[in-house]
Amino acid sequence: MVRVVMSEPRRGEVSDLHRHLPRHNRVQVVGYAYDGVEAVQMALSLRPQVLLVEESLAGLSGHEVCRLVSRTVPEVACALVSERTDAAALRAAMTSGARAVLSANDDIRQTVNILQQLAALASGASSAESQRLTDLTRMPVTLAVVAGKEGLGATTLCCVLAAGLARERLGETVLVDWHLQMSEAPSVLGLRPKHGLADIAVYGEQMDAEAVNACLLQHDSGLYVLPGMVSPERTWLDRLARGSAAQLLGILRRRFRFLVCDLPTVLGPGELYACRHAQEVLLVGGLSDASAVRSTATLADLLRGHGVSGEQMRLLVSRVGRGNPFSVEELATLSHLPVAAQIPEDPGLPKAAQAGEAAAGGARAGPAMSAAQALVADLLARHAASRPAPTAAASGGAESGAAREGR
Repeated sequence: MVRVVMSEPRRGEVSDLHRHLPRHNRVQVVGYAYDGVEAVQMALSLRPQVLLVEESLAGLSGHEVCRLVSRTVPEVACALVSERTDAAALRAAMTSGARAVLSANDDIRQTVNILQQLAALASGASSAESQRLTDLTRMPVTLAVVAGKEGLGATTLCCVLAAGLARERLGETVLVDWHLQMSEAPSVLGLRPKHGLADIAVYGEQMDAEAVNACLLQHDSGLYVLPGMVSPERTWLDRLARGSAAQLLGILRRRFRFLVCDLPTVLGPGELYACRHAQEVLLVGGLSDASAVRSTATLADLLRGHGVSGEQMRLLVSRVGRGNPFSVEELATLSHLPVAAQIPEDPGLPKAAQAGEAAAGGARAGPAMSAAQALVADLLARHAASRPAPTAAASGGAESGAAREGR
């Protein structure tokens, strides 16, 4: 039943609307306002779902009432009752904040249907999803993890971080495996998927939530996982197109608080889109040789050239030990990026990854796991109040020829 406040500009005047609406079994009239000031006060005090406002009211006009109510009580939908329904009248009503324009002599069934639609809009604003998406402390956060070259343990670190976030935010974290050719995340997590992103990527921008949800698996940590490639025989694509990436992230951001994207070292338009729209991009770098250091710096330059800002990027330095020929400071200086964390050399972590236990506690007591847990705490603190990616709409780089060469 729709809760309505009606205005009555001339006491005792009866229109079809005033005669039939209060008697309708799907409408509850909770108040009558006799001038504009009373209409505003009733909207504030009674909080109806719909405020029916006559265009010509004493004190405040119907347009002024709509303007005040839409600003101060946006959950109350205003419907302007007017004798004029031409294009100019509609524009004026919409500008004042009205959600609909009705005639006092419209068919009552049509009017009730419109009131129900307006009430549904109002109730949608208070839904759990709406509250999550409009609360800065609960808005979705996308974290992209990408390495300058293979062999740095980026996928293992990505799984460990995602599982750590999931333990802190149960049911709110998803790991997205973007590897459509050589997928490692499921084995690191000890999962055996039947379907993955490679199976639904062919749908492109027609990808829907039902298809995505059908591919999700849940790890013991509470982490949801969207696997990449499940079977080489079923892989038709090696990278996502930009539109496919946008559709995928849009679907997942409606459901999850944290999206952790495990990206391949070769970036296409879809992967670059994910980086540009991420709140943070963690570049996994190594210190073992000059090639590892150079590739990380090259990656940072490539991302800058494709619209990812320095504010979005930090270094995640892997396998730090005394025997490294380069220092963390040298890598940071060459890449012009701050360091998010240093993960020490720890033989226990790759062994746990090979056994499918890296995110399940097999290396929990080691120094690498301790450093990863500290990074999880840092990420939670940094993104306690989320914000849009700094350069989400400011990318000036072309997306053609996006794949990196020579790395």
